[in-house]
Amino acid sequence: MNTSLFYRTWYSFWFYIVALVMVLTCRMRVRGAGNLPRDGPAIVLANHTAFSDPGLMGLALFRRPAYLARDTLFKNRVLGWIFRSFGGVPIDRNFGKEGLRLVSKVLAATRVLVVFPAGTRVPDGTLGEFKKGFLLLLRRGPKNTKVVLAGIAGAFDSWPKGRLLPRPVPTAVSLGQAMPSEYFTKMDPDEAVRQIQAGLLKQIALAEHLRGKRPKEPQQ
Repeated sequence: MNTSLFYRTWYSFWFYIVALVMVLTCRMRVRGAGNLPRDGPAIVLANHTAFSDPGLMGLALFRRPAYLARDTLFKNRVLGWIFRSFGGVPIDRNFGKEGLRLVSKVLAATRVLVVFPAGTRVPDGTLGEFKKGFLLLLRRGPKNTKVVLAGIAGAFDSWPKGRLLPRPVPTAVSLGQAMPSEYFTKMDPDEAVRQIQAGLLKQIALAEHLRGKRPKEPQQ
């Protein structure tokens, strides 16, 4: 992820513009922002149901994050530049060696990496099926990497897959307590996925409450 003065200024400019729009039109609220470690490598796992999710996560985190995104999004030179300018890290869905190398480089630089375990936007607004390859990221990162579970609520109502433009809807993000990555890497992969899903459902429910909506029945 480029950290030159130009890219920092570019990111900061759009951060405040988007933040102002989200606060005024969607009354965006954030819970648990202080749970993200102030320094050191961290991976934020979040649900993914809308095109706006990466932007919402960027607003919710006080540290400038990098984002894991499928490599096909970077094939267009213009879009590729835009994604990279906002911290996009390309990786194929099979978590190939080059993608893992880039991820390791980001974490080694003690940065924050946002990962959507579903791998793509889930069209029905649920958690969807997780790509277990994301667990490789936890294993490849430094031993002091922290994991934070983040629930996004309202994004699916605002900008679901297939909708051309977003609509103003109350939106919220809830961040759980940071945990050592080893907590998940030492357990059976299936159990790790189950625990992460359960944790995300909890954070989504908290985010729904924060935006003034009654949480839906947990779904996976």
